[in-house]
Amino acid sequence: MSGVHVLVHLREPEDERGGVLAAYREARAQLDGTPGLLADRLLRSVTDAGRLTLLMEWADRPSYEHWEREHRRRGHPSPLRRYQDRDRPGGHHELFAVAEARSFTPPAETPAETPAGVLPAGAVTRQRFGIRGTGPGAASA
Repeated sequence: MSGVHVLVHLREPEDERGGVLAAYREARAQLDGTPGLLADRLLRSVTDAGRLTLLMEWADRPSYEHWEREHRRRGHPSPLRRYQDRDRPGGHHELFAVAEARSFTPPAETPAETPAGVLPAGAVTRQRFGIRGTGPGAASA
């Protein structure tokens, strides 16, 4: 069975900036070692600082569902609970299965003139996209 991603949509009041991050760190400590939990990330909207989403990556749906049942049995003791965006259309919680995916690995390009494999700032980006220019890290024409 393939992995699943859980999205928990959160709202942080303007007068409580930093509250969600503190609650996330506390929740993360509680989740350490949870069977099947592969990763978690706290995402903040770039257009609305009060809107955040917790992204949890699980190995499979049964692992997530087992954790969810236990979490519910304990009364949902998450420090993030008070920040859940319960006014959001569609609800504060979503579960997604991976339909298709791919990953990218940046090329390991090292210009011959740089010592010990140290890349000048922006060198890989300029090389990868064929950008020519001057200044630190610029690819030569």
